[in-house]
Amino acid sequence: MMSDKLLSIGFITYNGGSRIRLALDALLNQNYRNFELIISDNASDDNVTEAICREFAAKDRRVRYFRQQENIGRINNFLFVLKEARGEYFMWAADDDWWDKNFASSLVTGLDGDKKYGVALSSFKRVYSDGEPLDEVLFNGRDATVHKSHYQLYRSIALYSPIHIFFCGIWRTNFLRALISRPVPSCRSW
Repeated sequence: MMSDKLLSIGFITYNGGSRIRLALDALLNQNYRNFELIISDNASDDNVTEAICREFAAKDRRVRYFRQQENIGRINNFLFVLKEARGEYFMWAADDDWWDKNFASSLVTGLDGDKKYGVALSSFKRVYSDGEPLDEVLFNGRDATVHKSHYQLYRSIALYSPIHIFFCGIWRTNFLRALISRPVPSCRSW
């Protein structure tokens, strides 16, 4: 049975006009239907992004569009969409990402299945902007994260292992908010 919990999708964009339609279509065509899509346009100046975002918001009541009056920076844009989230689950999305139609349903099912997990992410394929394959990241065997300690996870992220992509998973919203409210140590990437 598919979950009925609200998933908030925080979508950030800046001058995404050339690629944004593919990303928004992939999100709106998820087979998990109970979601809100929060778009934060970081003061795009390409004369296209705003119009496309407004078009999608007018077509689908699940879409909420916010246009920042001035560029607030990438990190603040990510934090803005999280602040606007109303769902029990949350995921970040960007205008250069694409998702399989089963992405949300699979990960929500995983989180529903075990209350001790705060985030879920599937294996994934990375591609260049032209669609050419880059690589595939599989979370199995030695790369599985389920049995790693916090130290092992931190070390893996610091060494730029593919698990840094957990940022793009589906989170329990309250867990994520509590996590980012903690002081962030000085490190090479947010």
